[in-house]
Order: sequence, then structure tokens, then C-alpha cells
Amino acid sequence: TRVRVALVQGLGGKVDVLRGGAIDWSPLGDGSGLYEDDRLRTFKGAWAKLAFDGGSALRVGEETMISFGGGVTIERGMVEGELAAGLRLKTPTLEAETATSRDIEFR
Repeated sequence: TRVRVALVQGLGGKVDVLRGGAIDWSPLGDGSGLYEDDRLRTFKGAWAKLAFDGGSALRVGEETMISFGGGVTIERGMVEGELAAGLRLKTPTLEAETATSRDIEFR
């Protein structure tokens, strides 16, 4: 079984998900779960709010792509939000893990 890592708690515009092991992207709905090995992309003018187990919350900005697996990798674009201890964020050139709760913004 796949492990759920986040829950969509609001979105606007065109937001797609590529499920782990799938070939085609599909529309992502409010209230959907996101799982290890999924990827999420937002288009121009779109956004998504994600809630993670442990209390972290991220807002994914427009024209952004992120993937889930061993944390969250921001492949392109921008996320912002509040991280609870233990959530790992990565970009192609940076990795950060929170030890205490704090507000962060990756651009």
C-alpha cells in the first residue's frame, strides 16, 4: 500500500497529479490525498494548499512542480508555508529539514 504524505486543502486553477507508477497526468481535486512517488504541477494562475501529517502546511504557487518521496522536492517554481519539525524540503541544489516549527519560503 502507498503511504499518504499530504492532503489537498484547497486549490484554484489547473492543478494536475502524476500518480506514482502512472504514465498520464490527471486533474487533482480538493480533498485528494498525495502519496509517496506522486508529482504535482500547477499551471499559470493556479495554486494548491497542502496539509501534511505532523502539522506542516505548504502553499504551492503557480507554474510549480513538486514531487513526494523522502520529503518534498521542489523541481521548479515556488512553495511557501509553515513547517513542523521533521518535514524535509529539497530543491535541485538545496536540502533542508526543520528541527523546530517555523515559517519558511522557498523561491
